[in-house]
Amino acid sequence: MEYFHSTLPNFWYEGLLEKNGGIYIPFTLHCFQQVLRHYECLRKVYCIKFVKEEQLNENMLWRATKQIDISTMNSIFGKEAEQERIYCGISVVTVQKHSSNGVDVQHMITTLKKSMT
Repeated sequence: MEYFHSTLPNFWYEGLLEKNGGIYIPFTLHCFQQVLRHYECLRKVYCIKFVKEEQLNENMLWRATKQIDISTMNSIFGKEAEQERIYCGISVVTVQKHSSNGVDVQHMITTLKKSMT
């Protein structure tokens, strides 16, 4: 995907990020697969880490969306109040269901763990 291979690295190369700035990407299977697929390219310019739920307050966008009234979130934006819990998670069933798209997720997770230690 162009976004993970070119756009994200170019944010750094073109000076669009502040020093020690960061990018938060949803923890969905698709995004996770793309980070793993383009890991070598991304690690040249980013320190890749996974934020735990209790650390989400670091993200200004997350904090801002938590300030939106629940009825507004549902009626105008079409989002659930707890959208992170609904959409941003990966289960074994999800991985097995989508493993036929050419990405060996288990192998890539193992490789990622080794390279991050």
